[in-house]
Amino acid sequence: MKKFACLLVAAIFSAVAAHAADSGTIAGSVKGADGAPFKAAFVAAKSLKTKATMYVLSDANGHYSTDKLEPGTYEVWAASVGYKSDVQGRTKVTVVDGKAAPLNFTLHKAPVQWDQLTK
Repeated sequence: MKKFACLLVAAIFSAVAAHAADSGTIAGSVKGADGAPFKAAFVAAKSLKTKATMYVLSDANGHYSTDKLEPGTYEVWAASVGYKSDVQGRTKVTVVDGKAAPLNFTLHKAPVQWDQLTK
């Protein structure tokens, strides 16, 4: 019985470790037009495979990082009310196992409404 319990624990640990390895992140910074860190900008990553979208906010230093994402291609964009990214449209980023894909944004004043942030 003891041997079975040890094998079961080992199998669960292996499954969790294998599942955790199948993910990556997208991380970077958001700055204003003046080069200062942009706090609380929305950064969105939409999976082209599942169409699911993850939203994160940049911190007080302008840094952001997504939670673990399934490997694949994502459309990524950043915006805030009254600001939009210097990147026209959405940037395609490939997420790879165990890696952080770097992507930085600069936001400029522009007419962006609240409902445009969540579409």
